[in-house]
Amino acid sequence: MPSSNHHRIRWQYVVGVLIVVCALVDLFPRHGAPWFRYTGSDPAVEVWNLGWPLVLLIFDPRSGLHIGPFFYVVVPFQLVVISVIGVVFAFWTRHNKALQATAAAPSS
Repeated sequence: MPSSNHHRIRWQYVVGVLIVVCALVDLFPRHGAPWFRYTGSDPAVEVWNLGWPLVLLIFDPRSGLHIGPFFYVVVPFQLVVISVIGVVFAFWTRHNKALQATAAAPSS
């Protein structure tokens, strides 16, 4: 049983690190000209471009936050990857518990 807890903690750590890495990549700031057009964009005015390597969001101090076209592809992809890892972990944990219960049961 300690081995199962060790695996659970390790996978929770991996998923947590993946979520933090995705958030850091999605919100990585660069100050400069806007990387995509939005209503009221002005290439002469510097804004905060958020995201790496693709800019997902722009924060313009004059007009606020603007969502870029890649946001609708990158963020759902990240959510799918994290969800798949979580589902695989859940099934793997359930499968391992069933195997341990079978191995612990006395044979007749």
